[in-house]
Amino acid sequence: MPLRSIASRARPRTFCHTATLAGCVFAVNLPHLAHAAEIEPFEYVSLPAGTSVEILYLDYGDYDGYRNSTSADGARQDAALDTYTATSKTAHYFDLAGHRALVSLIQPFGASRNARIGDSRLGETSGFGDTTLGLVFWPIADDAGGTNLGLAHYLTLPTGSYSPDRSVNMGGNRFVSNFQASLHQPLGGKWSTDLAADIIFYTPNSESGAARQRLTQKPAQQYQAFLNYSFDPTLTAGIGYQGWRGGKQKLDGVETGGRTDFDEVRVSLAKLVSPKLQILGEISHQTHVEGGYRQDVNALARIAYFF
Repeated sequence: MPLRSIASRARPRTFCHTATLAGCVFAVNLPHLAHAAEIEPFEYVSLPAGTSVEILYLDYGDYDGYRNSTSADGARQDAALDTYTATSKTAHYFDLAGHRALVSLIQPFGASRNARIGDSRLGETSGFGDTTLGLVFWPIADDAGGTNLGLAHYLTLPTGSYSPDRSVNMGGNRFVSNFQASLHQPLGGKWSTDLAADIIFYTPNSESGAARQRLTQKPAQQYQAFLNYSFDPTLTAGIGYQGWRGGKQKLDGVETGGRTDFDEVRVSLAKLVSPKLQILGEISHQTHVEGGYRQDVNALARIAYFF
């Protein structure tokens, strides 16, 4: 039996969206940066119709710098932020027009602590993040772990905790529409690869910051790749890359220096403990960031129960 698939998760990302420190907004959901669907190894290997899964993600992020993309010297500012996120996901596999499909409901909850840029303290927050609804359709599906091609759409709703008077928020106060295509491909022997590409669209936030300005954001693109090695049918390690580009932000038509631009390396290990239970751990590090906080270390634990 191959490692079980999950078909994408939510991951917290943090980007300031104004040129002034008071306008820095933290959003936790499918990738404000991250309204996008972040994959893990075997993420898009389909499961039999009728299978359901409950997943819990526990996520810690340590951010150690901030870079404004419009600054003259491009230097990284001293900054700090700690994020703690728990995300629940409920998903169900079924057949649609003769092909495998999946629907999912994703709800994050979390907190941010120690937020600052330079000597400016940005405060703390906690609460629910924005809810995300997902639909995945497999034109090519192989439950045994062969070639799988999945097409997905994730819609993030502005349901999370948000106040324009807070510098740090859990919700984004806007809709986010994320289209993703993902491929799982065996490479021979114990090796396989996972590839994914996303394009993400953002609606305006008309109540950004204490001045209630209009925040707009250009579409962003996300690219992901994993090279996987299966020690046996229940244990797989992966080394991966994630990159974001685009997502330039403006307040009332003026560029803020915020955007979604980074490169990240990732290492994961997943174990199928029983036919119904899988655990996964991942460590990641951002090597380059433009237009936001840099995440020095992210630690993820995922627990999935299949029924």
